[in-house]
Amino acid sequence: MHTSTDTTTPSATATPTPKSDFHLSERLRQVRSDHGLTQAEIAAELFVTRQTVTRWESGAHTPPLTALEDLAQLYGITITDLMEDRTIMKTKINPYAVFGSIILNLFIFSAVGATVIAIVISLWIVDLAFVISPFVYLGVTAVGAQVFSWPELGLGLLLLVGGIATFPLIKLATRYIWKATRAYVRYMVSSTTYSTTLVQDSQPTSQPQ
Repeated sequence: MHTSTDTTTPSATATPTPKSDFHLSERLRQVRSDHGLTQAEIAAELFVTRQTVTRWESGAHTPPLTALEDLAQLYGITITDLMEDRTIMKTKINPYAVFGSIILNLFIFSAVGATVIAIVISLWIVDLAFVISPFVYLGVTAVGAQVFSWPELGLGLLLLVGGIATFPLIKLATRYIWKATRAYVRYMVSSTTYSTTLVQDSQPTSQPQ
């Protein structure tokens, strides 16, 4: 008597793709593409270089947790959605990176930061001087310390107009510098003080007895 053999594929072969196939770099590239953004646009929003974004999306470097939080906020999703709830974050102190960060900030960033701050303060002082110049001139002439002159008053009014016109530009530059500095400090502390490791959140497999 002929017996038929069961050719049904075992259910083990029909299991879904394991979570170990998840790659953060591919996910970052996919979400950016879904939102129609370029690497340069992401870099501009996060105040990093385009090469940094490229390294994140190629898997050459793992972005720090603060960068992942900023990316999730930029895309309007939660960090859990960004990670597809497939990974967990673990951090550890990297003493070598801490030492390098201290050296870099003491000898390079501190000098550059002090220069930028001095320039910004100077711009605000000059702009304020332009705005109040006609009023100071009228006050000086009113007390008789200087003879009134229409050309000098006209010059003061021109400075007033110039000060008012440049105010939004200086304000915008100040805000940009503040945001860039804040992003630099956050990423510097996160990437140098802590080394972020991605651990696959997969179910443990039973070991043979």
